[in-house]
Amino acid sequence: MKKLNILPENLGAKSDIYTDYLNLDILRIIEAGGIVKVFYEDKNKEIIGLATAEFNENLFIIPYLFAPNLSLKIKLLSEIINEGNCSNILIKISNNDEKFINYLKENNFKLINSIILFLGNQENLKPEIITTFEDTLKSEKMEITTSNLSPIIYYHFLMKDGKCIGVLNAQKVAKDFPIIKINTIYIDEKFRKRNCGSLLLSSFLKCLLKEKNYYVISEVPMGNLPAIRLFSKFNFGIIGAFKILMKGK
Repeated sequence: MKKLNILPENLGAKSDIYTDYLNLDILRIIEAGGIVKVFYEDKNKEIIGLATAEFNENLFIIPYLFAPNLSLKIKLLSEIINEGNCSNILIKISNNDEKFINYLKENNFKLINSIILFLGNQENLKPEIITTFEDTLKSEKMEITTSNLSPIIYYHFLMKDGKCIGVLNAQKVAKDFPIIKINTIYIDEKFRKRNCGSLLLSSFLKCLLKEKNYYVISEVPMGNLPAIRLFSKFNFGIIGAFKILMKGK
């Protein structure tokens, strides 16, 4: 497997598996034709700064920007924005990086969200919750159907009376690599506060039991208390916190 071996600064990462996740996601952006800016240290030609960006509809998204000091971060940001040539910019920054966050705010970036990164695996998830969800489905007269659009994309649908009342979407970060990112858990408003999220997550985690040494990652807005409680209930750990800032017309 290809690896960039980039160790980001000021990101708050607390696990080797998250560093692997970063490397793989950066490779995904490169292979998808995204913009990547790299600064090298002159003497040893080692990477000391890196920024990536990709377009999503009318947004220019900068998910990763790593550098050892504020001046280099500002230079990276300027170069990648100039190359993107888009007026609507979204950037994700570690909560720990207060100087850079203040610089962005001084330059018309507005804070729009804060997120927490959760990580779970087979060793720390609670099997007693996962194994009992089928009994709850029967008592609630619900069922879960699954659909995999490809070997790396997962959908679980929570059904009641023939109607979909909830969905979980997840995907592997890379084929044949055991890091899986949950993108969405959505429950119809009429069925919230009835443990429907737990049913979907239990179903999904049970399907992953055949995987070996898998890790599950999910980004959750700090204000989304139901989602935070859900992942905490299954013993997911917090490995990072970030702020999302935006600059636009």
